Amino acid sequence: MDADPVLALELAVCHHYLIPHSQFLAWDQDDRDKAIWQHIRKRQECQACGTRPEEWDETRGGDRNAYIGDLERCRGCEVKEAAQSSLVGDEGRGVRIVLIRNRKEVTEHGHP
Repeated sequence: MDADPVLALELAVCHHYLIPHSQFLAWDQDDRDKAIWQHIRKRQECQACGTRPEEWDETRGGDRNAYIGDLERCRGCEVKEAAQSSLVGDEGRGVRIVLIRNRKEVTEHGHP
C-alpha cells in the first residue's frame, strides 16, 4: 500500500472523516475530489499561524502583506497561564492545566 500515493491520500481523508474506504469510494467523484483538495489544503497550513505559503508568495498569486498581526486576548488562556506560572520547580513537570467550569458562577448568574 505504501507504493500507492493516491490510496494513502484517500485513506488519510477517510481517517479524518472516520469512515471506511469503501464508504468514501461510494461518494460522488466531485465530493471525493473536494474532500481530497480540502485535506491537501489543510496539510499545507503552517501549524503555528494557519496560513499557507502561497498566500504570501506573490509569484503564486499571493501578497507579501496578505495578513497583519493583531492582538487578541483570551481570558481562558490568561487563567491557564497564571495557573501554570504559579507552579514551582518540579511541581509543574508533566502538568497540563485544564479549564473546569466554575459551578459557583453558573449558579449565581444562571448561565449554562
